[in-house]
Amino acid sequence: MTLIVLTVLQFFSLMETIDRQKEEMGRSSRYDMFTSSDVRSTSAQIAQLQEALNERKSAINSLAAKLQMTEAALALSEQKTQSTGDLLSRMEAEREEQKEQQSRLRKKQEEELSRTKAASVTGWAQAEEELGKVRAQMRLKEAMQLHCSQQKQAISELQAKNSHQSIEMDGLRRWIEELQQVNTQQLLLIHPSC
Repeated sequence: MTLIVLTVLQFFSLMETIDRQKEEMGRSSRYDMFTSSDVRSTSAQIAQLQEALNERKSAINSLAAKLQMTEAALALSEQKTQSTGDLLSRMEAEREEQKEQQSRLRKKQEEELSRTKAASVTGWAQAEEELGKVRAQMRLKEAMQLHCSQQKQAISELQAKNSHQSIEMDGLRRWIEELQQVNTQQLLLIHPSC
């Protein structure tokens, strides 16, 4: 932008210089037009002014070319600035989208973790309940086994007692039979006719 301002200022300064030279040529031609030496001098001045004008035109063309180049550079810079702005806008939008995706993913992970914790607690409670049932069944089984052992022991004792009583009853039966035989023999001795 500064280069464009300097170029424009140079152009106006050049135009002012050309205008002053033209005014001087006009004044010279009005006052000295009747002398041949002045005509030659004026012709020389005109030639010099024409040469200066050509130089100024070349300078103006050069400045115009520089101005065009500067304007093209400015347009390119503005285009680059616009492209950079568009790129920044896209990057900002992508960054916001990434933030939203990360937020959604984090929320989903937290929900999944909460469900996993809840399932773990529920599973732990169910496992504890099942373990309690198994322990109760084991205690019941042990009690039943103890009861069965006690019953077996009682049966064994009853069987032993019954066996002992059977032996005693066999002995009593034999003793009764012997008594009956003795009693019969005595009766025969007392009553021989029987």
